[in-house]
Amino acid sequence: MKEGRKMKAIIVDDENLALRDLERQLSKIAGIEVAGTFRLASDALEQIPELKPDIVFLDIDMPEFRNRSRGTGSKNR
Repeated sequence: MKEGRKMKAIIVDDENLALRDLERQLSKIAGIEVAGTFRLASDALEQIPELKPDIVFLDIDMPEFRNRSRGTGSKNR
């Protein structure tokens, strides 16, 4: 990363309060720019190619992930 350039971050969380709190905390850090916030992981995935974030803050305890883990967990046994 070039000196002076801010890191672009996106936040993905289905809980609005947590999403806004993390966005507020990150906005206080000089070297980070919040390029996007998303309530659905699928929406974030669609925007990643356009936004090109350096870092993704992702809540892994979301309905989208819980449904997937249930479906894949039984196949691995």
